[in-house]
Amino acid sequence: TTGFALTGGHLRVVQCSDCHKGTLVTAKQECLSCHQVQYDNAKDHKTQAYPTDCKMCHSSDDWLNSTFNHATTTFPLTGSHTAVLCSKCHANGFSGGTPTDCNSCHSSNYNASIIPSHVAAGITKVCEPCHNTTAWKPSSFNHTTTGFALSGGHAVIVQCSDCHKGTVLNTRTDCIACHQVQYDNAKDHKTQAYPTDCNMCHNSTNWLNASFNHASTSFPLTGAHTTVLCAKCHASGYTNTPTNCYACHTAKYNSATNPNHLTAQFPKECEECHTTTAWTPSTFNHDTKYFRIYSGEHKGEWTLCTECHTTSTNYAVYSCITCHEHNKTEMDKEHQGKTDYIYSSTACFACHPRV
Repeated sequence: TTGFALTGGHLRVVQCSDCHKGTLVTAKQECLSCHQVQYDNAKDHKTQAYPTDCKMCHSSDDWLNSTFNHATTTFPLTGSHTAVLCSKCHANGFSGGTPTDCNSCHSSNYNASIIPSHVAAGITKVCEPCHNTTAWKPSSFNHTTTGFALSGGHAVIVQCSDCHKGTVLNTRTDCIACHQVQYDNAKDHKTQAYPTDCNMCHNSTNWLNASFNHASTSFPLTGAHTTVLCAKCHASGYTNTPTNCYACHTAKYNSATNPNHLTAQFPKECEECHTTTAWTPSTFNHDTKYFRIYSGEHKGEWTLCTECHTTSTNYAVYSCITCHEHNKTEMDKEHQGKTDYIYSSTACFACHPRV
């Protein structure tokens, strides 16, 4: 009825004064008020500053066989921790403030680690992402969880510090961060200003056999372009390279004679007549676009474009009447009565567009 039921060994107390020292009022209920002597004489209790709440380990039924349940604390013991001596972790006593982070006990393991060197790589001192209480080693860190999966040659890297130079925080994931030396020493990479995005040509499985897929750019290579040396088009580096034909084929444009592209002021959109499969002969379709010269009555009747296009600087000008064996007198007579007849090339084409 007092709020302190007598159980176990307390039932064997003969004299009330064994607990009540001169008064029944404000008698202390905490164990230590009666068991200070046992606490003081117990091994390590005072030197290790054990908690003075005796019931954490003892009971009134069996005082001597103490059983502390660490799971009642904020740090349940699992795995190998269940076999560790209390003083191993509680070296500075059992009062509040005992650290629960792994490194507080495992700093020596951290500093002595070699593969990988935790100190050199700047690996975090939060041990549990790699280690667990069941088995401290081997560790089980999954690099995939970082967003940078280790594959190919990366998977056989021994030291984390090979990539993590003093820290694992904010480590760059771009290739050049680790492969600057290979880039600088590679043939043409610096002189030709190759892109520094190494994975455009290389991969972690086979670094040396680079294979760039030009189809991944805005200018897929077709036909004869597939065998052209990179430097042929990228003479000024690999940035802002022009993709128009004329940029590379200016010399061919200027030296063309049949027809003379320069004097005739041909368009510089080479693809209208030429293809990457074969630069010559050109594939300009005069029959479909303008007038049949490769079929019909004109097939085989001409050699040079200038036979019809008499003005070398303007191919919009052409002549029909200079080639045909007729004259104005005969044509006037033959076309007598024909509406809108005029003895001119444009008039001929207006009436005979597909001869």
